[in-house]
Amino acid sequence: MILGTVAALSFGGAALAASPDVVAGSSSPMPTAPLDQLHVGTANPGLSSNVCRQADIGFAVDLSGSIAEEGNFGAEKSAVKSFVDAFDGAGGDGLFAGTSFKLASATAFTSGFVAGGTFKTAVDGLPSPSGHTPTAAGIATAATNTANDRSAAPNVLFVVTDGAPDRPPLNGDLNDPATWLQGANAAIDAANAARSAGWIVEVVDVGALDPNLPFGPAGDAAWVQNVMSNIGGGSFVHLSNFNSLVGGLLVSVGCPTSAPTATPPTATPFESFLGETATPAAPSETPFESFQGETATPRQISTPPPTDTTGDGSNGGGFSLVWLFLCAAWGAIGLLAVGVQKRSLRQR
Repeated sequence: MILGTVAALSFGGAALAASPDVVAGSSSPMPTAPLDQLHVGTANPGLSSNVCRQADIGFAVDLSGSIAEEGNFGAEKSAVKSFVDAFDGAGGDGLFAGTSFKLASATAFTSGFVAGGTFKTAVDGLPSPSGHTPTAAGIATAATNTANDRSAAPNVLFVVTDGAPDRPPLNGDLNDPATWLQGANAAIDAANAARSAGWIVEVVDVGALDPNLPFGPAGDAAWVQNVMSNIGGGSFVHLSNFNSLVGGLLVSVGCPTSAPTATPPTATPFESFLGETATPAAPSETPFESFQGETATPRQISTPPPTDTTGDGSNGGGFSLVWLFLCAAWGAIGLLAVGVQKRSLRQR
């Protein structure tokens, strides 16, 4: 369902080979994407299996102008709020922190980690999208928005964006590959710093390729895959639209996308998916759903019919008929004998 729209998972961080593209009708080749100059994203910290039951979750939310131009602002806010409902509603104990980024800077819209209801109210109050995509500023600000952090809960930072970073430290020309390179490297460096501070940084890229990218169709795709993968520490999730965001966020950290249909009384819904409770043995119980929405069909156990030591039904019926026939025959013989005896007495 939700996951049917997840277009790509775990793109490698290694640079992809790219060659110049030529636009039809143009004699000028597209510039080559400078993939070999991208900074390398460090690996994320180990992800605890406890993340689906308790986590302090930060959001760096893209409010660049393209969000409004594509009509996605409402869908983006709704999806972020729906994630809170999905996480808490399935048994998770979450606190949430929010940062938005647009133009040339980023702004925290919560005072550190807050309860789900407070966070959703803050999301409703986000300002209208506009301007560039300063992803580096969004990540750096989100990584320091940590008031009320719980030491026992893992820290997960979701970077939700609809395009590659296009705001370098110094404003540049979007037709110049160096502008995109500076913006990407700044974002990768910010993500690496967040990981050094203990954050697990997950990137969810939504929608079509940024039309402002200057590398041509193939070069643009290679650029986005490499940039997003390095920001995400070796992987990222791409979604076709914001309606799939809840599932994309859950999948990115290995949590289920829907609650199980049956759960042992002592287990939370998430524990069932994580394999930390015994699988129900009763064949009549509803199978568990995996985090990918598939169900496991329980092995059907058939009960053989009861056995009858006197034979099957057809043999028993045949025996009864024979017995009745014999009884009738003996009765007829007895009647015949009585008749013969009476005739013999009259003749005397």
